[in-house]
Order: sequence, then structure tokens, then C-alpha cells
Amino acid sequence: INKCSECSYTTSTSNELQLHIRRVHNKHACLICWRLFGQKANRDRHLCLHTGHKPYKCDICGEKFSRGDKLKIHKKRFH
Repeated sequence: INKCSECSYTTSTSNELQLHIRRVHNKHACLICWRLFGQKANRDRHLCLHTGHKPYKCDICGEKFSRGDKLKIHKKRFH
């Protein structure tokens, strides 16, 4: 039997226990794919992959990016 160290949840498999920990106890887990992140900012940046949100826009050509570092690379390479 596998027991959660943070609550009274028990399960017969370690995979189910890992899934429980991700879903219930991790504050920085992606609620779409359950990937874990050490920081909220990294999780929020990851969510752009699922939503298609691209908040960073090139002021020269108008191309949009989900990450600021990708916009910076774009500007160095093309402008």
C-alpha cells in the first residue's frame, strides 16, 4: 500500500499515488496535462502551449510569440 505523506490518501499503486500528489498537492501543476513546475511563472508560461496565447508582439513586423525570450531572438535574427 502506498500512502500520501501529506494527507490520508492510500492506493495500491505508486502511479496512482504520484497522480494524486500532482493533482491535489502541487500548487504549480498544469491543470491540463498535469506537468509539474517549480515556479508559478514557469507553469503560466507553459499554459500558452495549450491555449495558443501569444502576449509578446514584435513592434517591427507584428509577429507574436508566447515567450519573451523567443521575441528577443526573433528581433536579433530578423531586424
